[in-house]
Amino acid sequence: DGVTAGDPVLSGDGILVGTITTSEQHKSFVLPLTDSRSKILASIVQEKSEIRGIAEGQFATGVSLTLIPISAELKNDDLVITSGLQDRIPAGLVIGTIHTIQKNPEDLFQSAILKNVASINEFSLLSILISTEK
Repeated sequence: DGVTAGDPVLSGDGILVGTITTSEQHKSFVLPLTDSRSKILASIVQEKSEIRGIAEGQFATGVSLTLIPISAELKNDDLVITSGLQDRIPAGLVIGTIHTIQKNPEDLFQSAILKNVASINEFSLLSILISTEK
């Protein structure tokens, strides 16, 4: 049906919940965002700057945003979206919002814990974005 590994899986509200890992004739398998193997290139939405990081699953307990430059000014409730720099995943899909900022001035990078991350277990209906590019 055109479903391919790497295709994004969305909740009914359009929030990214995971990516397709494998696809067979009548079924596909999803790697949830909260899985520790999940890594999505992300951007933080701010008025005057573009901040990038990696949204990484935390052993099914949530999602953290890592590798954010220490110089970046983060705020709680900043929106985190897909960056569009990753194969098959377009820019602008909502991942969540910043809940807790973890910053140590001696480090090169900071991280953040995200909230409002959709759980794949909470939905009975999901959508798969299928790329039209071949």
